[in-house]
Amino acid sequence: MIRSIAVVLACALAGYASVQSKESKNHSPSGANPVKLGNFSVSLTVRDLAASRAFYEKLGFKMVGGEPEKR
Repeated sequence: MIRSIAVVLACALAGYASVQSKESKNHSPSGANPVKLGNFSVSLTVRDLAASRAFYEKLGFKMVGGEPEKR
């Protein structure tokens, strides 16, 4: 249960950061340099990789790297 809550919070924070970075690009004062945050990731250990992947894909996330066969 605690792990599920941690996963949901991590997703929410990642989504919030994504929205905030897009908004800051659109609303920066003229002449100001926008902050470039770069890429980041959160890695969690899961027992069922297929179920975890399906869950995150339902939330709109996409797999961008790694090989499930190699764990």
